[in-house]
Amino acid sequence: ISLGAETPEFDSLRQCLQTDPKDLGSGRDVVEKGKYKQLKLARAWRIENPKLWRRYAVERQSVAEEIRDRRIKVPSLRIRDVLQKALAGLPDKLQSDVHETRLLHGTAPQTVLTLLSNGPNERFSGGLFGCGTYLAEDAGKNDQYVTSDRSMGQVKPLHSRLYPKGDHPGTVYYLICCRTVLGHFVATKSGTPDAGSTEGGHKVFATDARRELGYIPGLQPPAHYHSLLAELGFH
Repeated sequence: ISLGAETPEFDSLRQCLQTDPKDLGSGRDVVEKGKYKQLKLARAWRIENPKLWRRYAVERQSVAEEIRDRRIKVPSLRIRDVLQKALAGLPDKLQSDVHETRLLHGTAPQTVLTLLSNGPNERFSGGLFGCGTYLAEDAGKNDQYVTSDRSMGQVKPLHSRLYPKGDHPGTVYYLICCRTVLGHFVATKSGTPDAGSTEGGHKVFATDARRELGYIPGLQPPAHYHSLLAELGFH
């Protein structure tokens, strides 16, 4: 569903692109380097996929029940103020008991339609912190990894759905604002197989392959962390 530039949702998404200009277009991780001082919202859509929503709701309820039934004390979560304030205007109330929040995922034009149809898949995504779906609270971080969609027809299946009138705006990059459940997360500054949590030094990963997170301390039978939070200063 296309969002008009005059809608509150469009304005919320526009505000969430605020970032420190000195970090844009340069740095070790930037895929497409360039010189620019801000990120601008060209178009926005609301994605409604009933199949993915049902799957998400079931998983969210599963996390909520595990936290409630096992009396898990989840750590406090603080999301970047700029993003939190910007996205507060989006519809639907988030479920705070499972640390439900909205974060950003940047991707290549060729994978947008797959993500919108099937959802993110940790089996196809890896990085400094192992296999997983990588989300950020700062659009400047996402900007480092995205690649450009320069003109109508470059990705025909995607363009036929997003720009049915052929009104491609020119060079654009794609960010997906994802509704996500963090649950009981483990925070760390290291992505090595033997990484420890920033509080307590607990094992972050279950195995050296880093395909699954470690166990929440003090629970028997064991239960895995629900998510990983990479803190600034990682190595």
